[in-house]
Amino acid sequence: MKKGKLIRTAYKAMSVLLIGFGLIYGLTMPIPAIPMLGHSWRNLLYHVPMWYTQIILLLVSGWHSIQYLQKAKPESDIRAAQAASVGIMFGILGLVTGIVWSRVTWGAAMANDNFSAWWAWDPKQIFALILLLIYLAYFLLRDSFNEPTQKAKISAVYNIFGAALIIPMYYIIPKAMGGLHPGSGEEGIMATLGNLGSYRAIFYPVVLGFILLAVWIWEIRVRFRIAEHKILEADL
Repeated sequence: MKKGKLIRTAYKAMSVLLIGFGLIYGLTMPIPAIPMLGHSWRNLLYHVPMWYTQIILLLVSGWHSIQYLQKAKPESDIRAAQAASVGIMFGILGLVTGIVWSRVTWGAAMANDNFSAWWAWDPKQIFALILLLIYLAYFLLRDSFNEPTQKAKISAVYNIFGAALIIPMYYIIPKAMGGLHPGSGEEGIMATLGNLGSYRAIFYPVVLGFILLAVWIWEIRVRFRIAEHKILEADL
């Protein structure tokens, strides 16, 4: 087996093992209740990794947009677009898991038909949604151009702008504004939840597992789109 193929097989296997471990052990292990969150903080294993994964993929997307502007290779534009696509997918999953978590914590005393039971207008929620809309606009922008080079160049500039907003919108602005989220204000989420002990040893590997899964999905999409691009070029 070639070295490259062996590495790809290894990271895919590691992704399955780490996520499987987190899903099974995270749902069955005994954990202490935490004020306001109770035992729902098991969702930390599923909600928070979505955001780490999204951030990694969107930064990768921005990097490949920079590469495109430097070298004008269509493959870089394809890699950027597909990384953004996978990042959006994990961002949506992050919002959904967050909405469910909000319902059983912040909105526990509210009726199901009360919108605030599901969406608390917390700064982190708002800016996560705004960033998601910014990247959805990235794909609308791509679809508005027919000429491939023009589409790739303008999309790359917009994508770099989007990537530059990630850290301010996810960390700097919400932290300054405060809010309901654990980790708002002075402390980070892990410090707010206290000393998790063995739970930390589960959390970080699961984050790695989801990131590897995202890379796996991205790699498949990139290979498909590059093959599609080569076929279209051959037909011209």
